[in-house]
Amino acid sequence: MSTLYFYAKDEPFGEFSKFAEFGVALGGKWWPTVEHYFQAMKFSDAAYQEKIRIASSPKKARELGRTRQVQIRPDWD
Repeated sequence: MSTLYFYAKDEPFGEFSKFAEFGVALGGKWWPTVEHYFQAMKFSDAAYQEKIRIASSPKKARELGRTRQVQIRPDWD
């Protein structure tokens, strides 16, 4: 069996990347990409989660999720 790599959305199998622009319904909300959801789940603050959810792009969601000015959930690691 071959290994599939799908990091970049514009490369083969990119539709499986968390940056692929396919939304997902989770937790009663629509998330534009899996990256939006992943980054938001780092935080307990519902308002900050929402800010990430409505971010204009997966790149912006990642930037918001990488901040350390908002406390990350204690169980994240």
